[in-house]
Order: sequence, then C-alpha cells, then structure tokens
Amino acid sequence: FPLQDWLSPDACWRQRPAEEEQINVPAIPNFYWKYRMHLNVEQLIENEELNTKIRQLLQASQRR
Repeated sequence: FPLQDWLSPDACWRQRPAEEEQINVPAIPNFYWKYRMHLNVEQLIENEELNTKIRQLLQASQRR
C-alpha cells in the first residue's frame, strides 16, 4: 500500500488536497512515482491514534 493511503484515514495527517497525494501523473513525463512525506518517522511512531486505526484496518482485513 502507498504510504499516503495509510495516512489518509486521519484528517490531521492530510495536509494537502487529495489530488496532490497522487504519486503517478502519466501526463507529466518527469513526474513519475514521486512522493515526499510531509511527516517524519518519529511523528508517525508517536501518534497512537493513527497507529490504532492502522492496526484495526489490518485486523479487519486479516492482514498481518
């Protein structure tokens, strides 16, 4: 799963319009598969609410 998909359930982690989260824009030749995360790893680790949501999604889909 792309990282932005994991961040999208929580509005506080979405700092851009959804259209700007697209990582592949075929119409623009020099814009393939680019994504710059606007958070650091420490922020992701510390956000227990987001981690709980991700855990729930994984359990509901029976993925591990």
